[in-house]
Formats: sequence, C-alpha cells, structure tokens
Amino acid sequence: MTVTLQVFEGKDVFEQHADSWQALLDRSPEFTFFQSPDWLIPWAKHEAGDRRLFLVVAERDGRWIGGLPLALGPGNLGRWKMRKLEFAGAPWFNHIEIPAADDQDRRDTLQALLDWSRKQMRSWTALELSELAHDGPTRRIWKDLCASQGNFLFEQQVASSPTLDLEAFHQAGGKFSKNLRSQLNRSRRRLEEEGALEMRLFLPQSSELDRLFEECLEIEQGSWKGEQGTGIMDPQGAGAFFRELWQRLAPKQQLAMATLRVDGRLLAYHWGFKEENRFHSYTLAHRPEYNQKGPGTLLQHHMVMEGQEAGFRFMDASRGAIAPPHLLYRYKGPVREHFQTVLYRSSPKGSGLRFLRHSVLPKVREVKAKIKKNEEPAGR
Repeated sequence: MTVTLQVFEGKDVFEQHADSWQALLDRSPEFTFFQSPDWLIPWAKHEAGDRRLFLVVAERDGRWIGGLPLALGPGNLGRWKMRKLEFAGAPWFNHIEIPAADDQDRRDTLQALLDWSRKQMRSWTALELSELAHDGPTRRIWKDLCASQGNFLFEQQVASSPTLDLEAFHQAGGKFSKNLRSQLNRSRRRLEEEGALEMRLFLPQSSELDRLFEECLEIEQGSWKGEQGTGIMDPQGAGAFFRELWQRLAPKQQLAMATLRVDGRLLAYHWGFKEENRFHSYTLAHRPEYNQKGPGTLLQHHMVMEGQEAGFRFMDASRGAIAPPHLLYRYKGPVREHFQTVLYRSSPKGSGLRFLRHSVLPKVREVKAKIKKNEEPAGR
C-alpha cells in the first residue's frame, strides 16, 4: 500500500488540524506531551515568530499513520547561523518520538520526510531532530535510514533525564543514601526553625493560576536563572507562552505543581506536566537566600515520597541537563539520554557547514590542545 505525504502549512496549522493530530497521537504508544496540540498551539502563537510552520503527515489509504510538527527559519548550530528545519516547539520541548502505531509506520513516515525535504523543501541547510531518547524507536530508525542511504548524520547527547518508578522504589524499601538523609534532616530542621513548614504536590485549579504564576515568577527572577537571563516565566521572554500553557492544562488536570512554604510564603517550587500517571518535571527554583538550607532538595524528596498519593506512578526529569544532574538522579532510577541529530542538505551551504563543523573545527581544537599542552611548565 502506497504511503503519501500531506504537508499543511500556516501560522495556525496546529490549531486547524488539532483533532486529527490528537487522534493520531492517541493511536501512538510512543508519543510525548511535547507534541500535543495543547503544547503546539500556544507555542505557535507566542514563540514561533517569523518561522514557517508545517504539519507533515504520512497517509496510507487516507489514514494518518505518522507525522511531524516542524518549523523552518533562522537557527544556530553552535557558532554558525543557517536556515534550520526542526521540530516545532523549539527550544522548549523535551523528549520527542515520532507518533505512529508501530515501527513500520514510523519508518515510512521518516522516509517520506526525507524524500520531501530533499525534493520539495529546498530552503533549509540543516534538518535537526533533537531530544530523541537514546533507546527510542525514532532515533534508531532515523539513524538506520540515513546510514542506508549514505547520508551523514551528526549526533550528540544534549540531556540526561533520570526517571523513577515510585511503586518499585517504595516496594524495594524506599532506600536512599545516608548523605541525602542527613541533608534532608538538616534542611527540614533549619526551615522549621523559621516557621510552619508546608509542602504540597497537587494539580492546581484554574482559580489558583494567576497567584501561583506570579509567585513563581518572583522567585525565578531573583534566582540565578533571572540573573543569567535563562528564566522561562518572564513576560519579556517566554512568559506569555507558559502562562497560556498553564491556562490550557489546568482545567484538564494536566498541570502539576509542588510548593514549599514557610508561614505561607513560597520559598521553592517545582512544576511540570501530568501525562496519565507520569510527572514530567519541567522547571524548579528557590529563593537564593535559602541556598544553604536546601528547600529544592527537600521538596523533591517530598514529591518522591508522596507522589503516589497524588496519582503518580513515575517521576520523569524530562528536561534534565547533562550537568549539573537533576535532583531526581539521587534516587538511582534509570537515566534516559536524549540526543540531537543533524542532517545537512546536499547543497553548497549544507556541505560547507558540514565540512567546517566536522572536519575543520575538530582539527583546530586538536591543534589548540597541543599548543596548550606544549606551553605547560615541565613537571606539571
């Protein structure tokens, strides 16, 4: 049976096809929250800018079998700027899998994407598929397809995401290190000396959102994230996107929040998304004056110990960095590595960029390392 590709384009493409796209996701055991209409629609409204937006869908006998939400526009790979075709939702999404009912449908979808990107979509220099799980079907099939057709595919690890099965953890006795236990006891004691300590893991109601958002924004702006300009809730940055995202998710009980308060004052927060029985950790912060009192670590522990009561089976650090590791790492659960893959277009720009990044730059780094080593004093 022949597979055909439907390419829908427009600023409101994700909203126009939301029902059909959601139906495909519902048939796909591997899809993730970051491909849902609830994520894509506010992202397109607030964060897409001048990028062209596509919903690329593979069909067989008129039935959608797989697809990708994509964005095309100016982008970066390291120090180089180029026209980049990438997953819609960048740079805020995490953990992506191509939605499809099985691996054959996923392979057919990716093959159709390759054919379309080569023959019909000519204005990109690099095709980046990022945040692919190291052991996930999308990365495996994408690498195999590119290799079988002689395409150079660059990849590198971009995230390390600890996960924890709460049921298995507690059945095994809920064990954690003595060092962590001492740290938790010390943090609790110091915070309780200041007043009444309250920790909650809950699904916020719509009526609570404005107050919670402003409280979290205040903490983020005063933390190192605010100082370094990496905060996500600032109205001058991505704040409008995340505020609307909260408003869409809360009525569906898909926004999850953990808070630590002393005498009612918010000292630390940790929020993310509820996908069935999984908590997707997204961002956390605490007041900088409490750095030595460990409110973030204490709050994470509360989430691990009380998560099942709140309806969670799994904790998932979906937005985990490589370093420093996510707090969940201390509970010794499995770690899912995420990879970025880059395919360069067979064009003068694409070939030139590939040559510079993967032939010239490594040689330059090698020479600099040798020079630095030779300049070191003898005996060191």
